[in-house]
Amino acid sequence: MVRSFRFMMLSTVMLAVVIVLSNVVFPGQAMGQRAFHRDDKVNKSIQDVIDGKANKQDIETLEQAVKADPNNADLQGVLAGAYGLVAEATADTALGDKAEQAAAKAHQLNPNSVSAQIAQAGVDVQSKDKGKREKAIALLAQHEAAAPHVTKYLRGKGLILDGKDAEGEKLLNEAAIDAAQRVKKDKQQIKEKHAK
Repeated sequence: MVRSFRFMMLSTVMLAVVIVLSNVVFPGQAMGQRAFHRDDKVNKSIQDVIDGKANKQDIETLEQAVKADPNNADLQGVLAGAYGLVAEATADTALGDKAEQAAAKAHQLNPNSVSAQIAQAGVDVQSKDKGKREKAIALLAQHEAAAPHVTKYLRGKGLILDGKDAEGEKLLNEAAIDAAQRVKKDKQQIKEKHAK
């Protein structure tokens, strides 16, 4: 039970990173495009992570991309997302550990990166150390504009762990509403793009 909760939290954290990264544009791309990287294979793997359906092939592809660009905090964050998603799907504790390490590496590479900060805060929000958890909750609140539904969701989980069930539940409900609004907005943009 504890281990499955850890995987659930890890995949949520990693999905948070990827959702934030879905708004990041890698070099050579125009704003609003769904392509994030110059390599189509890497783009497919990034999209699989965003869609929550990463697999071991995506991990291999992203590991190669990170190896080719080891100082790219955003790619490192996407790799963390892939590890977290596959760890949850397979209950592979080694991949869960790699997800945590990749999130820490993304933060180390660029501590000013919002995606790296959210990734690290997402790991810390599940810490047994209440001080660390409270700091993570505060950091997530600061970055709410970057990914409202994700940061609210993670803050809600942290508050529930702190015994603040009503506050946490309220944030979880707000996160669900924000996520639904984002889906509706994305759907509209897709329809508009294809109507042209």
